[in-house]
Amino acid sequence: MEEQEDLVKLWEALLEAAMDPTKARAVRRGFVETLKLFDPADALVFQFVSALRMQSLKDLVGCTPEPANSVYISIENLVKLRVVRGDTSDFILSPYGAELKRALGLPSL
Repeated sequence: MEEQEDLVKLWEALLEAAMDPTKARAVRRGFVETLKLFDPADALVFQFVSALRMQSLKDLVGCTPEPANSVYISIENLVKLRVVRGDTSDFILSPYGAELKRALGLPSL
C-alpha cells in the first residue's frame, strides 16, 4: 500500500499544478497519459531519479526499498515512456522527464 501512496502523491501534485494558474502552463496533457502508465514502483523510482543528477542501477537499488528486479523493470518502463534516457546501467532524466519533474514540483538533492 505504501508504494501506491507514491503514485497517488504524483497524481495529487499534477492535479494541483493544473489548477494553479501560476503553474498550469507547465502541465502538458501528455503528463496525464504518462502517469496513467506508471506502476507504483515506477513512481517511486522516478522520484529517486529526479532527485539525483545521474544514476546507475546499482546506486538506485541501494537507495530504494524496491528489489533489484523491480527497479530494473521500472527503469525500462521509464525509458519506454521517455521520462529517462540512457539504459538500465546508466540513466538520467530526459528533457520530457525534467519537465514532468518541474510540473510536479519535485525537489532535487
